[in-house]
Amino acid sequence: MKQALSEALQGIAAERSESLLPEIREELERTNRKIVVLDDDPTGTQTVYDTPVLTTWGNR
Repeated sequence: MKQALSEALQGIAAERSESLLPEIREELERTNRKIVVLDDDPTGTQTVYDTPVLTTWGNR
């Protein structure tokens, strides 16, 4: 099944132009938690368990 690129990309959020670093630092200070960045390479992430994973940035 062929699909136009514009159709496939519908609903994907626009790239953010501002840095999220200040928000990340604020969250780290507020919660005193570690932040771990997972990439989409499946060769090792399946071994991670019992770890909160942020999958989207949204309003608190």
